[in-house]
Amino acid sequence: MFKRIYVHNFRCLENFDLPIGGSSSALLLGKNGAGKSTVSFALTLLQKIAQGTSRVKQLVTPKDFFLGRSDGPMRFEVDVELGGQLYQYSLALEYPAGFRELRVLGEKLTVSGQPVYSREHARVSMWKGSPEVRAEFGIDWHMIALPIIQEQSETDPVLLFKRWLARSVIIAPIPSLITGESSKETLEPDRDVQNLGAWFAGLVAHSPAAYALIDSYLKNEVMRDFWDVKNPIIGGETRSLIVQYRHERLSHTLPFAALSDGEKCFLSVRSYLRQIPLMARFSAFGMNLTVISQLTKWGTLSVLFGAHLKMGAGNCL
Repeated sequence: MFKRIYVHNFRCLENFDLPIGGSSSALLLGKNGAGKSTVSFALTLLQKIAQGTSRVKQLVTPKDFFLGRSDGPMRFEVDVELGGQLYQYSLALEYPAGFRELRVLGEKLTVSGQPVYSREHARVSMWKGSPEVRAEFGIDWHMIALPIIQEQSETDPVLLFKRWLARSVIIAPIPSLITGESSKETLEPDRDVQNLGAWFAGLVAHSPAAYALIDSYLKNEVMRDFWDVKNPIIGGETRSLIVQYRHERLSHTLPFAALSDGEKCFLSVRSYLRQIPLMARFSAFGMNLTVISQLTKWGTLSVLFGAHLKMGAGNCL
């Protein structure tokens, strides 16, 4: 479960601390440029590290410093709860005079307050079981240690943290591109959710029980007049989603492409929320909305919303 993120000296964020704690949701409101989208960019950066990107210049450049102020470090911190334990990861980057790219100033991972590894400049210290037992090794100061450290077992805290963060899904839906049509199956959503139809087909084919869960969730907890989603063949191998609404004796069926932008986002993201860790950002009709949600198959839902809504946004969520 996502618990906290801290970002300092990165783009438009300075000393930004967002503690979620045990809350199921939080709402961020602000004008354009206030930093709502930058929060998702920071999380994307951390996810790229967990997925294996270790070279600093592939993640940030000197232009990413807040107002160009490179005289102080750029900092990222994230706290998550996994298996009842608090994992805390921090990364500090600096840009010394005369350098062409940023380098690592410090890096650390702890579990419930106990250090797993720490790093200062080019020196990494690994703790094995107690603060007194540690191994040390050198590393290029332009490389981040987390992707490089080799896990010792399936229960290694480095592996558990990286796997959780790497498997989260970050999406930025573009409603006009979500038509619901597909000619193949997938279990991985595109960032713009353009392959929603393929994801739905893959879900039904590989996990029918998961679809039943989504169907029940949408009917009973989200949209009372929602009745069904079907994915019939419309020609060759092409399928197209259709949505049926029902209220008392009245029913109405629409192709997914005919839904409003708000309905497309609402239905697709609510479905994702029920299945996978999710981080999402929307832009439609003057709305800028960031959603970060962690959900394991058996876990608790935690959602972060960051939104800028203009009056008259109409059919947006």
